[in-house]
Amino acid sequence: MLRTDRLAEIIQRDANGFILTGSDLILNDHQRPESWTLDRQPMFLEAAIRDLFVAGDVRHGFTKRVAPEVGVGSIDIQLMHQCVLGA
Repeated sequence: MLRTDRLAEIIQRDANGFILTGSDLILNDHQRPESWTLDRQPMFLEAAIRDLFVAGDVRHGFTKRVAPEVGVGSIDIQLMHQCVLGA
C-alpha cells in the first residue's frame, strides 16, 4: 500500500499513486508541470518540486528489486549533491 496521498497536492503521481520523476513529469504537449519553476528539465529522479528526489518503492518505474534500487538511491545522492553544490 502506497502512502503518497498526503503529497498529492504538491507532487505528480501516476494512476496507481506512484510518484512521477524526471522525464515522466513532462506532459504530452512537452510542457513541464506548473509546479516546476526552473529553466532546466527535471533531473532523472527529481519530483515536480525543485530539489525533491525520490527513490524506492513509491517511485514510478520502481523495479521491485533490491540491488537496482540501491543503485538508484546512490544516484539520488549524487543528484542532490549536484543541486546543493551547483556542480
